[in-house]
Amino acid sequence: MPKTATTAALRVTIGLAAFFTLVDLFGPQAIAPSMARAFAASPARVGVAVNAAVIGMIAAGLMTIAFADRICRKHLMVGVLAALAVPTGLIAACTDLLMFEALRAVQGVLMCAGFAAAIAYVAEEWGPVGAAPVLMGCYLTGNVAANMAGRMIAAVATDLANWQIAFLAFALLNLLGAALLQLALPESHRQVVEKRSSPLNSLRTLLRNLPLSGAFAAGYLILFVFVGVFTYVNFRLGQPPFALSVKAIGLVYLVFSPSLFVTLAVGAAVRQFGYRIAFVAGASLSLLGVSLTMVEVLPVVLLGLALVAAGLFFSQAVATAFIGHVALSARSAASGLYLAAYYAGGLCGAWLMGAALGMFGWLGCAVLAAGGSALMAIVAAAAWSSRSQIVQVRDAKVLA
Repeated sequence: MPKTATTAALRVTIGLAAFFTLVDLFGPQAIAPSMARAFAASPARVGVAVNAAVIGMIAAGLMTIAFADRICRKHLMVGVLAALAVPTGLIAACTDLLMFEALRAVQGVLMCAGFAAAIAYVAEEWGPVGAAPVLMGCYLTGNVAANMAGRMIAAVATDLANWQIAFLAFALLNLLGAALLQLALPESHRQVVEKRSSPLNSLRTLLRNLPLSGAFAAGYLILFVFVGVFTYVNFRLGQPPFALSVKAIGLVYLVFSPSLFVTLAVGAAVRQFGYRIAFVAGASLSLLGVSLTMVEVLPVVLLGLALVAAGLFFSQAVATAFIGHVALSARSAASGLYLAAYYAGGLCGAWLMGAALGMFGWLGCAVLAAGGSALMAIVAAAAWSSRSQIVQVRDAKVLA
C-alpha cells in the first residue's frame, strides 16, 4: 500500500468523498414545512417526498448484489458523483411533487452506489493494516458534515431566495467532488473481482451470516430513528412554544457539530472495546438524546438532538466498518444489502413517525425513536459475537 495511505490528506479525501456524495441527501428535510405549503400537502406526505431518495437507495443497494463487486471502486465513486449532478440540477425545475419524488429516487440510486463502493474500497485497501475503522470514521465525519451543510444550505437558500437555488448549488458540489476524487483518491490495488454467482445465492449467503444479518437490522434501525427525528422535529420547532423561523430551524442543524468529532473517535473506540460495545454505546447515547427532546425547553431539546445525532452517526460508523471487517468476500454486495436495509429503515421512519406525529404529536415520534434506539443496542449485543469483534490492529497506529 502506498505511503499516501498514512497521510492526513487521505483522511480528508475520504471525508470529502462522503461530503460531496451525500450533501444532497437530507437537505430538503430542513425545508419540509415550506414545501408542505408550496405543494399544498400534509406533513406526512411531504415527509415521504423529501425522503424519496431512500427509495432509490434501497433499489441500488439490492442491485449491488449483482454487479458492484465487478466494477473498479474508485471509478464507480467518481462516476456516480458526475452523474448525480444531472438529477440534482433538474430538481430545481420541478413544479410537481411526483416529479420531485422521481428525481430524488434517481439521486438515491447514485448516492447509494457511491456509498457502497466507498465502504468496500476502505475495507479492501486499508483493512489489512487495521486502519479501516479510522478511515470509515473519516468517511462518516464527511457524512455528518454533508448532513449539516445540506440542511443549512437548503434552509438559508429558501429563506433568502428559494429552494431551487439550493439544488443548483448541490449540483455544482457534485461536479466539484467528482473532479477532486479523480485527482486525489488513490487507485484500487486490492480489489478482487468475485466469481459470478446468482444474486439469489449471494443474498442467501449474506443473510445466513448472523453478524452480518445483525448489522443489516441495526442499520435499518439507525436510519429509522434518524429520519423520523430530524424530519419531524422541524414541525415541532416551528410551532409554539418554540415557533422558530425557517432560517432558525436550518441553524438548529448545528447540533450535528459534535458528531464531527465523535465519528473521528470510532477507530480508537473499536480498537479499545470492540465493535459490539462501541455500537451499544452509540445506541445508548441516542436513546438518552431522544428522551431529552420531550422536554419543552429549547436548550434541552437542542442538547437532546445533539446527542441523538452523535449517537446515531457514531453507530453508523461502527456498523459500516463492521461490515467490511466481517464480509471477507463480496464486500460491495454486503455493503449494498446493508445500505438497502439502512434506507428501508429511513423510509419506514418517514412514514410511521409522520403518522405518529399526526395522531399523537411529538410524543408519538419520541416514543418510536426511543424504542428504535433501544432495539439497536439489543440487536447488536445479541448478533455480534465476541469473536466478530476481533480487530486486526497490525500497523493501525499509523492512522491512530
